Amino acid sequence: MQERAHGWLAFGFIVFLVSAFFLEGSQTLFYILVALPALLFLGRLKTLVSMDSWGVCSILAFLGYFSLSALWSSGDGSLQTALKFSLYIICLALAIEAAVKRFSMNSIVITVAVAAAIAAIAYLVSVLVGDIPYRRLITGRFSLKAMAGWGPDNPITSGVVFGLAVISAWWLFPRRAWYVQVVLMLLILASLLLMFVSKSRGPFVALPFALLLLVCFRRSRADFVLAAGLGLAMLLCVVLLNLDEIALNRAAAPNYRLGIWMQALERIREHWMFGQGFGHDARILLSSGRSVTHSHSFVLEIFRQGGVVGGGLFLLMLVLLLRRALVHPAGFFLLWLIYGAVCLSTNGRIVLSRPSVEWFSFWLPLLLAYFAAIHARVGREQPGSDELLRQNG
Repeated sequence: MQERAHGWLAFGFIVFLVSAFFLEGSQTLFYILVALPALLFLGRLKTLVSMDSWGVCSILAFLGYFSLSALWSSGDGSLQTALKFSLYIICLALAIEAAVKRFSMNSIVITVAVAAAIAAIAYLVSVLVGDIPYRRLITGRFSLKAMAGWGPDNPITSGVVFGLAVISAWWLFPRRAWYVQVVLMLLILASLLLMFVSKSRGPFVALPFALLLLVCFRRSRADFVLAAGLGLAMLLCVVLLNLDEIALNRAAAPNYRLGIWMQALERIREHWMFGQGFGHDARILLSSGRSVTHSHSFVLEIFRQGGVVGGGLFLLMLVLLLRRALVHPAGFFLLWLIYGAVCLSTNGRIVLSRPSVEWFSFWLPLLLAYFAAIHARVGREQPGSDELLRQNG
C-alpha cells in the first residue's frame, strides 16, 4: 500500500505540472493530488537526509530562516503563513522525488510537450470561435484566460508557461522522425504566437537566452536547421501580418523596472543584515504615482526580505542542490531553471509562496534537477545499475 501511495504521489505531481497549461490557478489540485499524499511521507525526509544531508538541510535552512523572519516583519507576513508555505514546498519536494524515481527526464519532457500541444490547440480553437476581433487580439495584451475564457489569468504567467513549451519542443527535436519534427515545429510556432498575444517582455528575453545556451552546448545540426526554419517562418509572419510595428511599440512601452530596482536596493541597504522580514511590503512608489509591493526581481526580493543572511542561505542552497546536477547533468531541468530564473529576474516575487509562477519557474526545475542527479548517483552506486540506466534513458 505504501508503494502504491508513493506512485499516486508521483502521478499527482505530473497532473499538477501539466495543469499549469490549462488552469488559472492549480492550488486546489496541488492540495488534493500532492500535499495531502505527501503528508504521509514526511518521514521520508530522514531517508533523503541520509542520501544527501547537505542538500536537503540547505532547503530546510532556507525555508526555516525565512519563516522565522516573519517575526520581525511589519508587513502582512506571519509565522503561521510562512510555515504553511514552507510545508507546501517540502510536500512538493517529496512529490518530485517520487516522480523522478518513476519517470525519466525524457518522459517528463515528452509529457510537458504533449500537454502544451493539446493546450495550444484548445486555446487557438477558442480564439477562432470567440468574438475578439483579430486586430484587437494582435495589438492588445491578453492573458490566456482573457483570450480564451479559461487558463492562466496573468499575461506574464501565460508567456512564461508557453515559453517552456517552446523549450520542451526544441529539446525533443533532434533525432526524431521527420513528421514528429514537423509537429514539434508547429508546436513552437503556436506557442510563440500565444506568447506574442501575452505581450510579456520578460519571457521573450529569457527564451532566446535559454535556447542559445541549448544550441551552443548541444551543437546539433538539427538545432541550426530548426533555428533557420523558425527564423524564416517568423519573418514571413512579421511581413505578412505587419507585426514589426506592434512589437516595437510594445518594446518601447514605459518600463519602470530600473526605478523599482533602485528603490529595492535602497531597502536592502537599510536592512542589510537580516532584511525586512517575510511578507514585508516593499512600498515602492513609481513616477506614475502608482506603488508596487515587491521588487519585481526574485533575487532582490530574497535579499530585501532576508538580508545578507537570507541571501547567503539562498545562494548556498543553489550551490549545494546544483553541484551534483552539473556533474550528472539533468539537462532539460537545468535549462528550464535558467529560463525561469531569467523570467523571475524581471518580475519575480519571493519564492516562499503558495503554488504560483515562482514555483513553476524556480522550485519545479530546481528540485527536478536536484533529485534527478541524486537518483542518478545512487543508481550508479548500485551493482549492475549502468545497464538499467541505459535502458531507462
